[in-house]
Amino acid sequence: MRADPAIFKSYDIRGVYPTQINEDAVYCIARAFVHLFERSGKKPVEMKVIVGRDMRLSSPGLCLAFIDGLRSVGVSVFDAGLIAIDQMYFALGELGFTAGAMITASHNPKEYNGVKLYRGGVDMVSAEEIQELRIMSERDDGRTVDSAGTVEAVSFDDAYASKILAFADPSALKPFSVVLDAGNGMAGRVFPLVLRNLPRIKYTALYFEPDGSFPNHEPNPERLENTREIQKMVVKTKADFGAAFDGDADRITLIDDKGDALRGDVITGILAKHFLQKYGKGPIVYNVLCTRAVRDIIEKNGGTPVEWKTGHTHMKRKMREVGAIFGGELSGHLFFRDFYFAESSTLAFLLMCEIISKSGKKLSELAQELRTYAYWSRYIYLDDVPAAAIARVKETYQPRAARIDGIDGLTLHFQNPWWWFNIRPSNTETRISLTIESAHQVFTEEKKKEILALTGGRVAGDA
Repeated sequence: MRADPAIFKSYDIRGVYPTQINEDAVYCIARAFVHLFERSGKKPVEMKVIVGRDMRLSSPGLCLAFIDGLRSVGVSVFDAGLIAIDQMYFALGELGFTAGAMITASHNPKEYNGVKLYRGGVDMVSAEEIQELRIMSERDDGRTVDSAGTVEAVSFDDAYASKILAFADPSALKPFSVVLDAGNGMAGRVFPLVLRNLPRIKYTALYFEPDGSFPNHEPNPERLENTREIQKMVVKTKADFGAAFDGDADRITLIDDKGDALRGDVITGILAKHFLQKYGKGPIVYNVLCTRAVRDIIEKNGGTPVEWKTGHTHMKRKMREVGAIFGGELSGHLFFRDFYFAESSTLAFLLMCEIISKSGKKLSELAQELRTYAYWSRYIYLDDVPAAAIARVKETYQPRAARIDGIDGLTLHFQNPWWWFNIRPSNTETRISLTIESAHQVFTEEKKKEILALTGGRVAGDA
């Protein structure tokens, strides 16, 4: 089988198993991945590639197929087994691997799976290279080497935990009671590795057993229907706060002491303030969908706000380009300069414990500083094609805009009164995302109704 071309996305390779992606397709993708390195002069026999996987039911077979594809062209493979995504980043950043591959579909429903691909040093392959992989995998001639590459199991749990713990000051932590919802994903594997060293943090564990059938809820904490249980549990147990994670643990949603789920941009603002107070002035990168309050808090604390495209590949590269201290997205991806410019929900959790401890404030109080504007963001499902709906909105509002921004979708900024909105098409569905913010809730509601009428779409759940 040749892979469905639709699985080759901007950031990774992802689709429905087995109709869009299966073992044969992944085998060819692995071989194409090696060819990317051959073009730059790297011989397959010189390569050391680490391969890990999440807990999805199709992941063991896809992982084995990817390993077989690498070995078929002479590459030495190190099989890390079940790991979280920040464990992959640790291995690539510290252990000298040429490249890495993670079999995962992150926050997607159980029928999905995919591959995230990296160079050593935690540099993801680009969108252009992913399309090259599509072409090369389609043209695979099937030739193999006489001597297959080796495969060796590898584990680095203790070294990883030590790396994460080095960012925290255990003596500064107050006693905590928290609730953690791993969503039957990889957070359930890595959090015990770290928290067994921090006896002051007592936690109630929800769904820590990795289970790719996701029997309790989808592994997407950005959707409020997936955090209702942990929100109730935080209130019931009178916990200091809670944290929910996606499948490969690269996203985090925090639940404050009142049981309210915090958007990723609110968490971004809290952490940005922490890093600026720790390091002094410097760039902070955030995506265009974040509340204006993120820019405000960065400027107030002497930092340089850098607004950029949505997507972890875009964010990481922009952070490296400008030398950013920290970066964050509305989705709950949080990026740390001192952790290879990459995500770690484990690190984000520990830093929030430190911030709460040192500030003497509750998480709900810290979040209040980021709730200064009337913000609304949803997916809009359409009967029309996204381009047509966006064109109608653009034609109506662009002539009145004070500033037009095309960094990511279409963002229009207005003055007198101040407000802005962003509208972005989906690459795979007949839907758009719409984000609106103003100084007053009534005004935001008014603009929401106007723009929705122009799109002719139906509102999905809260973003």
